[in-house]
Amino acid sequence: MLHRQRRSLHVLRLKLNTEKTQFTCCGTRYQLAKVDATCFMVNGLAVTLLPTFVCLGVIVDQEMLFADHVRRLASLRFYWLRQVRSIRRTLTTETTTILVYALVISRADYCNGVLAAAYDVHLRQLQAVLNAASKVDRP
Repeated sequence: MLHRQRRSLHVLRLKLNTEKTQFTCCGTRYQLAKVDATCFMVNGLAVTLLPTFVCLGVIVDQEMLFADHVRRLASLRFYWLRQVRSIRRTLTTETTTILVYALVISRADYCNGVLAAAYDVHLRQLQAVLNAASKVDRP
């Protein structure tokens, strides 16, 4: 039977980059109201509490609602749809479809599993992006 030995960062010769270290508390609004910590100390340096952080391109908030993520995602995808629409007349239907898929649909689909518990109001924003994307490649 294998016995796991607890090793500290020092033993493994790993250094904690406190400039890149982020700290947040996740929970319901009522649970978060009970948290009074705004920072904690690591190696003598303070790490402050962040209301949101970015992990693999997904904006995660304390309540795990992903409202900021969906808002930013929809905004950027609509931007790219406007760019494709502005040059649509010079593109073939096939090229337009490829651009819409590459710039809009694939990026809207990225990490969409985290949105499983998102509110409908946020999902409607993404649905609006996908509806608009389906109309762009029409001649």
